[in-house]
Amino acid sequence: MEENVFNVTDSLIKKISFEDDLQIEYMTESDYAPGYTIDAYLACFGEDGMTWEDSEECNHLEELRVQGHYTQRDAVMLNVGNNTSIYGVDEKSHLQDIFLNIQRADQVIVRHLTVDTPRDFFSEWDPTDGIHGSWNAAFTGIAIENSTNVWIDNVHITDGEHSVIEAGKKFGSYIELHDGALDIWRGADYVTISNCRFSNHQKTMLIGSSDNMKTDIGKFHITLYNNVFENCKERLPRVRFGKVHVFNNYYYSTTDSENPYNSLSSEYYNDPNVFANYFIGLGVECDITSQYNYFVYQGTEEIPDSPSIVVYSYGGYTFSDIGSLYNGHTFEPERLANESFEIKKAARITKDTLNGKNSPAWTNATFTNESFDPSSFYEYEVIEDMEVIASLAERTIPEF
Repeated sequence: MEENVFNVTDSLIKKISFEDDLQIEYMTESDYAPGYTIDAYLACFGEDGMTWEDSEECNHLEELRVQGHYTQRDAVMLNVGNNTSIYGVDEKSHLQDIFLNIQRADQVIVRHLTVDTPRDFFSEWDPTDGIHGSWNAAFTGIAIENSTNVWIDNVHITDGEHSVIEAGKKFGSYIELHDGALDIWRGADYVTISNCRFSNHQKTMLIGSSDNMKTDIGKFHITLYNNVFENCKERLPRVRFGKVHVFNNYYYSTTDSENPYNSLSSEYYNDPNVFANYFIGLGVECDITSQYNYFVYQGTEEIPDSPSIVVYSYGGYTFSDIGSLYNGHTFEPERLANESFEIKKAARITKDTLNGKNSPAWTNATFTNESFDPSSFYEYEVIEDMEVIASLAERTIPEF
């Protein structure tokens, strides 16, 4: 056997055998936190998942869950420092269950890799998150935090062989062990994501982690171009504070319930039994320029498609688009952004009034399509032939 055929940390591997072929048994939650099982943890919420059982046994399981989270984090996190380039050498170059953490670094390049997002065996169920509760995992495929001059190119990020359906369903939703595919937060700046594919993932790209992170103001100058987002439910990206240039990307999703990564557009927010999704999310004080992106959203007879999937406001009110197509036709993404902003603004004012609170500053804003001009930062060339953009869906990534 050749040396260095594979290279993973000992803390990820439980057992290696060579009886018939190379067999690697990886660590699981019971190895990181003996005594913890997700089934026992779930039982502490009862049948409906709404109330935690405040017993000695359940509280001990929660302690084990938190402890296991930190133990696993130390095992799977690979920290990337200054002036670092990570290149795949061929089509087999693959990171699996590794959290690539670019933190407080400058001048970093990651190219020609497939990244299977890590599973957080200690994902937390929060019954108060969203309409019917939500799973919150913590490990990201690639995280860019408080770093500058980062280029991610020709990388495929996916759930891989560990699909969201693997852990089954509980409380009406899949037990989600994956967090983000590629997240950018805590003041990261001057980041380019190009020629990448994001596939089969739910919470895909978060830019800015909180409305309260005022130190992020003036950061997040980010470019996304020539990327494919395929069967990703939302956050493509979801932006707070940043100036983000999104051009020549291809998007695909479906309403088909047979696809575990199916998406439901924002018009379904009026249905209390449905949590809706979006491609581009406008968060507070963001400024997004969209150019010649190709959006494909396939509906079913039961749930038709709707262009409202393309853009949805979470308090953001600065967005422009030129040249983009929806299912091969021109449409009005700026109008959709404006409508969703007004809906979100009215809902927030009503909620704050009922609770006797002051509404945030963004509720006094007026939507504008006067977004920033990327050419004031760099030279670039937009492809206006949308057949070329559509052809991105057929491209194999990573390419060599």
